[in-house]
Amino acid sequence: MIRSTRILVNLNSTYTINESTYGCEIIDISFEGLKIRTRQILEVEDLLKISLTIEGKNVVFFCRIRNKGDNEGEYGLRIEELHPEDKAAYEDYMLRFFINSKTPPTEHVIL
Repeated sequence: MIRSTRILVNLNSTYTINESTYGCEIIDISFEGLKIRTRQILEVEDLLKISLTIEGKNVVFFCRIRNKGDNEGEYGLRIEELHPEDKAAYEDYMLRFFINSKTPPTEHVIL
């Protein structure tokens, strides 16, 4: 199996669930998803709307919780929907990171 390499970040963000908005920290990002830390209790399959500012542009992700992380309050999210303009900004940001760090954008994972 091949998956996207994760980029470790420490970004403050907000998410909306059931018309309520909360703060969170984005721990890592990849082409397929995000990992967040929050004080709220969330459940696998919850749908979140996450707002993140990337290089001055507000990017909105619609993500579904895939799993609970190893640490309390951490959740792995799968990106379900991203507006085409937001997707372009996000992917440009990711690709610039890989070019600058000389890190391959994919890694082989043995499950």
